[in-house]
Amino acid sequence: YLKAAEQGNTKAQYSLGELYRYGLGVIQSNKQYYIWSSIAAANGDEYRSRFALRNRDQAAKFLSPRGLEEAQEEAVKLNAKIYNKYKHKSKLWELERKAGMHPSLSKELPY
Repeated sequence: YLKAAEQGNTKAQYSLGELYRYGLGVIQSNKQYYIWSSIAAANGDEYRSRFALRNRDQAAKFLSPRGLEEAQEEAVKLNAKIYNKYKHKSKLWELERKAGMHPSLSKELPY
């Protein structure tokens, strides 16, 4: 899931958050659970975003105030890196973005 998530696949971003939540195939990490849930919430369709927001809020309960701040900063940086890296990969991405299937880079993560 990591490779697909890093390439902007929102289903993979959501699923990766779930893997970190339960420690399935990765070391359990509430911080990574928060980060990937935030990214999925910012970039997914309305249905997936709603569940990702719920997951993100649940993960936040297990983080210290400083840990939450760090997770928020990392989520913003990673989200920008993902979409800056792949936004010009193909004309299809631009067509999908114009159709509302991808977020604009100015879209902030929902906190």
